[in-house]
Amino acid sequence: MSEYVEVMESLDRMCGTFTCNGFSGCDECPISSGNNGEVIPCATYQMRFPKNAEQKIMAWDKKNPVCTILDEFKENYPDAPLNKYGVPSDFCPPELGYKTNCFDYPDDEERCLKCWSRPSKSNK
Repeated sequence: MSEYVEVMESLDRMCGTFTCNGFSGCDECPISSGNNGEVIPCATYQMRFPKNAEQKIMAWDKKNPVCTILDEFKENYPDAPLNKYGVPSDFCPPELGYKTNCFDYPDDEERCLKCWSRPSKSNK
């Protein structure tokens, strides 16, 4: 994945977290007009100061890692038995309502771990 794509995905996730519209609802967003140090809308800040915006976005991303399907499962079922790869072996994410397809991954021993490690729907 390119750095640009990574930054844009992090920005999208960050904006979804704060339910921003560029002007309000963004009190804690690091690139909002109230937090970017320039008192300008975040979109303008990103265009005028792209390196600073990228640093702030990626710092937020590092502090707020993506929650995986497995993370969500373990939070809800902390005592559930897990296999040697650290995932449930008796069922798959689609059986819990997650839209994922195990066949998206190569047929290897760690396929289940790759599937369970996908971002959960609670990331936005």
